[in-house]
Amino acid sequence: MTKAAFPDITRVEDIMSRKVVTLRHDQTLAEAAEVLGREQIGGAPVFCGDKLVGVISKGDLLGTHRGDARLEQLMTKAVYAVRPTDPAILAVQLIINEGLHRVLVVDETKRLIGIITPIDICKAVLAERPWSYSSKETAHLKYTDLRM
Repeated sequence: MTKAAFPDITRVEDIMSRKVVTLRHDQTLAEAAEVLGREQIGGAPVFCGDKLVGVISKGDLLGTHRGDARLEQLMTKAVYAVRPTDPAILAVQLIINEGLHRVLVVDETKRLIGIITPIDICKAVLAERPWSYSSKETAHLKYTDLRM
């Protein structure tokens, strides 16, 4: 990304999503899959009471696992988080360097206040552009229209 497309001064709080769907550690994989599908998201933070204990993604739900298995059995316990006042580029670097699909945003007390996904980053980059393309102008770019 160029500096013009994503200024160094952009902070995490400027691009994060504040609405965060969360799951409980004792929910089943089937329940989690239903929530992720309904909300059209690829993953979510997992809590035990008020404590953040991990993250779960659609990838974690795939495989030969039983639908009644609990999230605490399959969730990723290593959680990457940034603070709202951190430079947004820090979240971008975490996503790229660590191969993440989401970075959580926590306040100084480690309370979850937001999330950053690649979609949030794309929206921020596009917001910096003084132009945009209409659906009519980009219709020729649809994958289904390609002839190979």
